[in-house]
Amino acid sequence: MKVLTFTLVADGSSDRALIPVIEWLLTAKLAERPFHVQMAEGLPNWSKGLTARIGFAHEMYPCSALIVHRDCEAQPWTERVEQIQEAVDRLPIPNWIPVVPIRMTEAWLLSDHLSIRRAAGRPQDVINLDLPKRNRWSAEPDPKNLLFDALRKASGLSGRRLQKFDVYSARARVANLIEDFGYLRGLACFDDFERKLDTCIAAIGEEN
Repeated sequence: MKVLTFTLVADGSSDRALIPVIEWLLTAKLAERPFHVQMAEGLPNWSKGLTARIGFAHEMYPCSALIVHRDCEAQPWTERVEQIQEAVDRLPIPNWIPVVPIRMTEAWLLSDHLSIRRAAGRPQDVINLDLPKRNRWSAEPDPKNLLFDALRKASGLSGRRLQKFDVYSARARVANLIEDFGYLRGLACFDDFERKLDTCIAAIGEEN
C-alpha cells in the first residue's frame, strides 16, 4: 500500500510543534493506511514571498499533499487563509491544506497542563500555571510567552538554574507529550483545518 506523505510548510522551525497535531488527526482519519509527515527545511527567505516558499517545498519535498501554515498574529485567521490561497493559486499544486492557528502555534498547546508540567520535568507538581481558559485563547496577544511563562513556572526553578532552562526545547516536548488534541475541536480555525484535511484526503483517495 502506498505511503501518503504530507509536507508541512511552516512560518518557522519552531512550528514543528504542529506535526504531532497533524499526525493525531491523520492517525484517526487514515485508519490502517501508512502515512508520513515531514517538514520542509531550507525554505527561501520571507523576502522572496510565500509563493516562492510553497513552490520550493513542492519541488524539493514530493508529497501527497502540502500543509501550508501561517500564524494569524494580529490578522483575522480568515485573511491568512485567503493569503495562502492566493499564493498557492500561482502554482500547479493539486492537493494542499491551510492551517492557521489563532494567534500562533503555541495557542494550541495551552490546554494540557499535565504535558506542560511533564515537559518542564515536574509532572507531580500542582502549582497554578495561570493559563487562560479555552474561550480566551483567541484574545491572548502573545500565546508564545504565555506558554514559556507556564513552562518556567512549572519547572520550579529559580535564579541561574531558571535562566538556563531551555523553554524552546520544552515547547517541543509539550507538543510531543500531548496524546489527544480533541480539545481543539470547536475552535473555528482548527475545525476549518480539519474539514479541509478531510476534503484533501478524499481527493487523494480518488487519485490512488
